Amino acid sequence: MRISIVRSGKYDQRREGAAAVEAALVLPLIMLLLLGTWEVGRMTEATQIMDTATREASRQASTGVIRYDQIKTIVINDLTQAGLTNLNGLTVQVTNLTTGDTGPGTHGLNINDYDPTNANQNDQLEIKLSMPFENVRWSPRLISSGSTTLNSKAIWVCLKDRDFPTTVSPPDGF
Repeated sequence: MRISIVRSGKYDQRREGAAAVEAALVLPLIMLLLLGTWEVGRMTEATQIMDTATREASRQASTGVIRYDQIKTIVINDLTQAGLTNLNGLTVQVTNLTTGDTGPGTHGLNINDYDPTNANQNDQLEIKLSMPFENVRWSPRLISSGSTTLNSKAIWVCLKDRDFPTTVSPPDGF
């Protein structure tokens, strides 16, 4: 037995373009949400990469044997290896927070280029990175402006001239 549904032709004609109209209204909003999520995700990823590079540079600076130029090279290498290749506008600032020394400022305007080899034991060294988000953007500008910068900061205590044991005995029972 066959069941057929009878519809009036007038009803079919009115609903014919409804899906297209709904899609035209909703699709831009969905695309905006997806691209915005993508942009926030990229911003978070780039900031995480910068945090890792800052932490490694701070760790190296805390030894007291690495100069400012070497720290900047460490940062550039870490960022490049992690996939951030456009480093235009990257600033690396090193400051001794204990003494308030920011260095001679020879590497650019408003760049603190303190030389960590001048730090004393237990001085707090601060490394700051700053880079324009335009360098790492994948999507069109949606939630950020052209002047949005990504920033990262790490503070480590200088362990210069600190004696560490060269032979370590395992605890009893191991």
